Amino acid sequence: SKMAVGLLILLPIFLIHAQNPWDDAEIKARKFVSELTLEEKVSLSAGIGWAVGTCVGNTPPIPRVNFPGLCLEDSPTGVRYTDHVSAFPAGINAAMTWDRDLIYRRGVAMGEEYRGKGVNIALGPMMNMGRVPAGGRNWEGFGGDPYLTGECAAAAIKGIQSQGVMANAKHYIGNEQEHFRLQESSNIDDRTIHELYAYPFLKSVQAGVASIMCSYNQVNNTYACQNDRTLNQILKKEFGFRGFVMSDWDAAQTNVPSVIAGLDMMMPGDPDYAVEVIQAAKNGSLPMGRVEDLAVRIMTPYYLLGQDKNFPAVNFNAFHPEQSKMGIFST
Repeated sequence: SKMAVGLLILLPIFLIHAQNPWDDAEIKARKFVSELTLEEKVSLSAGIGWAVGTCVGNTPPIPRVNFPGLCLEDSPTGVRYTDHVSAFPAGINAAMTWDRDLIYRRGVAMGEEYRGKGVNIALGPMMNMGRVPAGGRNWEGFGGDPYLTGECAAAAIKGIQSQGVMANAKHYIGNEQEHFRLQESSNIDDRTIHELYAYPFLKSVQAGVASIMCSYNQVNNTYACQNDRTLNQILKKEFGFRGFVMSDWDAAQTNVPSVIAGLDMMMPGDPDYAVEVIQAAKNGSLPMGRVEDLAVRIMTPYYLLGQDKNFPAVNFNAFHPEQSKMGIFST
């Protein structure tokens, strides 16, 4: 019958939807977040400060619900500020191979080392376009071709996350020079943003990337970490990104306005951030649903990659290597 044929057509679509691991992870994240107080939800997004924890970025634990906090660590070429790890080939050299499988295996090897050190979030890969040839960090990325960069980024992300470590696509967006990066504005028309600068990030979202880092620069005269157009409209709505957006270190110029514009995690931490966000949520100037949203966005990839089960504890100290040698891994 026609009804039977219709059901047969719909069944595969239903199964595909039902088997989406992001959906299952989000259900777990929402359950976890529903048990938190407002203060605890905000703490998920609040870095504890520079050189305060064991990693270059840290979120506080929530002992009441046995949440250990998150460790964020550089770099796109391997685990930074520790020993017994590898310095991997730079992104630009990896891209020169034009070999997706090799770049994937490079990501797997990186992920193994990040996991071995107890790092939840590896701060890479980098996928800026190298528009300024003298840019001091061009080597971290995969070159100036958006298609090549997108393919390399996707392979690297899949490799890193195969080991249960969250990858981080950076620096979103238009971070094409280091000199005066906090003052300059990358003024880019909408078509060029989509076809060149945002394309590798789209491929990263399609690859299932857990997190994205907003950059220091302004985009069309609005700071990238407080840019509703690039964060909420393009990244989250158009691209369908379900993970979380973290700031580059001290890149966010405001607290509550940045959260409203799409920032989910403040790094490495501002002493006023949590106080201002909690106050804004209580007085209604920041919708309570937005606080819920950022908390769920942070926890969804945590469950997606199985970090709630048997994930290694941090076993190094980025700022005090002498303590690492003595087995001291807390502040």
